[in-house]
Amino acid sequence: MTSSPYLSTASHMSFAHVIPYLGRNFGGQVMAMASMVNGIAAEGYPVSIFSTQKTGDGEAIHLPPEAAITLSRDAAWGSFRHSESLWSAMDNAAFSLIHSHGLWTDVHRLAAKIAARKTIPHLLGPCGMLEPNALRRSWWKKQFALFLFQQNALKNATCLLANSTKEYEDIREFGLTNPIAILPNPIPGPDSVTPVSAKEMYQKYSFWKKKKTILFLGRIHPVKGLNRLVKAWSQLQSFHDEWQLVLAGPDEGGHKATIKTLVNNLNCGDSIHFLNSLDDQWKWTALHLADLFVMPSDFENFGISIAEAMLAGKPVITTIGTPWQILAEQQAGWWVKFHPEALTKALTEAMSLPAEVRHEMGERAKSIALQFSPTKVSLQLIFLYKWLLNLGDRPDFVREG
Repeated sequence: MTSSPYLSTASHMSFAHVIPYLGRNFGGQVMAMASMVNGIAAEGYPVSIFSTQKTGDGEAIHLPPEAAITLSRDAAWGSFRHSESLWSAMDNAAFSLIHSHGLWTDVHRLAAKIAARKTIPHLLGPCGMLEPNALRRSWWKKQFALFLFQQNALKNATCLLANSTKEYEDIREFGLTNPIAILPNPIPGPDSVTPVSAKEMYQKYSFWKKKKTILFLGRIHPVKGLNRLVKAWSQLQSFHDEWQLVLAGPDEGGHKATIKTLVNNLNCGDSIHFLNSLDDQWKWTALHLADLFVMPSDFENFGISIAEAMLAGKPVITTIGTPWQILAEQQAGWWVKFHPEALTKALTEAMSLPAEVRHEMGERAKSIALQFSPTKVSLQLIFLYKWLLNLGDRPDFVREG
């Protein structure tokens, strides 16, 4: 590991988290970073955050008041988010280690450059962006970024962070030989907020109490597989009088209009409801009131909303593009192939079960998800930071190249 001129003893450790955005519209990547920072700050370590803000990012995620936040509003070059002020701020700041989240933007180029310039460790979390299907999206932009800076940033990172064994395999398949830490994302449970009451939910969304509910919670984006979910749902007309499908999340790139058109074309609009992004108070109430949770994604490196649904005690239906095979193994849900027929079969099985059986499955899901508590994961992350700073032994969740 590198030796930093910014560090003399463990008591002087401070950590910089670098991420392109802090808005809730970017989903799991932002939520995971916030949970990490909250956990680290709770352990008494100084932590700073460097990010940018643009119109459309959505409401900023909650961060601890102890965190020093540098938020640049001058980011240019579209989604590349180049910010001169952020470069200057990071160049002039002092910290022991950089932990960057994600790939492809100028903010990520900045993280790698500053780590090299200050000769401090760089922990780089790809956040699922090296998954083969993810790489194929806007591939020409990613090829340019790889040539410009991202390939070197990945190769030169002191350590990479994977959120699952599946993501570890994707990183190795990409050809990287760095040490890789495998840590799940920390998931704050429902006791971390005060949810709204069921009465408030029913008053705001009158349809909710009329039927049993299958809930999707995430970005309305092509990678989430909502087209195949709607096609599967359209084949289940016999359940529509008793069940409804609720799709909740921020619209990304106008994809909600595409899904609504599909819903109308398949004549199932009476049993499908769309909600905008839900904040934590409304989200946890929605999860508690739902009977089933579904996430039909093309790929997820972790899937925070899946873990949240499990913490809320709900059986989950998801695809083999997510790292949740344990759901099927532990009889806590369904882990199915991508095509609509597989989703149709899983939905049929789930809705046909007695309520008490679904409850038992949800309890098993909850017991699995408890391992992702913020306290446990944050302590493991601090353990990792200390190793990177030559202040501790290599954690057993780190695999050398």
